[in-house]
Amino acid sequence: MSSISLTRYIASVSLACLALLITCSGCQTLHPFRNSVQQNAAALREWTHSGLDAMQNGKLSQARAFFNRAASQSPQDVVARVNLARADARLGNLNEATEHLRSAIELEPDDDELHVELGEFYFEAAQRTKSAESVDRALSLNPRSARAWGLKGKLSHASGNFQQALSEYQRSLSYSSSHGRNDDQIQMLMVQLYQQLGKPTRALSTVEQLLSRYPRDRQPEPALLAKATTLMTLDQPGPATDVLAIACNRPDASLESFLRLGEAQLINGQRTQAKQTLALARQQYPDEPVLVQLAQELGIQNRTVIAARGSSEIGQSIVR
Repeated sequence: MSSISLTRYIASVSLACLALLITCSGCQTLHPFRNSVQQNAAALREWTHSGLDAMQNGKLSQARAFFNRAASQSPQDVVARVNLARADARLGNLNEATEHLRSAIELEPDDDELHVELGEFYFEAAQRTKSAESVDRALSLNPRSARAWGLKGKLSHASGNFQQALSEYQRSLSYSSSHGRNDDQIQMLMVQLYQQLGKPTRALSTVEQLLSRYPRDRQPEPALLAKATTLMTLDQPGPATDVLAIACNRPDASLESFLRLGEAQLINGQRTQAKQTLALARQQYPDEPVLVQLAQELGIQNRTVIAARGSSEIGQSIVR
């Protein structure tokens, strides 16, 4: 008898004995056992909900502690393992995250989403071979997985296979059932890729497509920065200034948005406006040393002082 058949045989015998116990002794004998199970389930739910709340509020260490208790209480619970893996990943503990997710996959080996997520963890840890193995496994389970094709594109992109990456990104978008965070990331990567291929017009149309899905006051700041950078590449500093003004006209505008706007205004010959932008930035970021230095330099220099500080490439933090 195989080990699986033996396991099933033991399980069937156990169920039969349990049925006999109920018949002979009544349900009263099972009350302590049932109460214990219910209490454990209630505790598991409480720890999971508390962990999710802590995660949402940015309390990652606290969230991990709750998820760890849930996983220890119920080692066979896939959700508990996955939550613990995600908490560790956000804390930067990628080795621990991959181990927890591998344990979850052992419990659910045919879940393609878990294989993709494991591949993403490996990608973040710069373990490209293992990431490729995970994404291939995911695609063998679900050939139409948008997330898996997106990760496959990232791997090609990071390896310098730009045309292949572009094809895989497009395939990811074609399989997407809804426009969500994954689609935004893929389109931002396509903008970067078109820039690298020397196709700024295609980059512009791609980022405009992304922005069109959002109300004007909720358009993602990285996409606005990408559009402005592309317009600057196309030698359109005026429209770039307008786009950056939208990004800066928000209470949570980043320092980069202010720097980019000041750069565009200087290139566009709007020196007074650039000084005003710098003053607004200093109000919002009073302890930023670079702004103090720029304020001094703007008093004696004429152009692109802000540009000389350099601005990050589109999406460079995404593709490693």
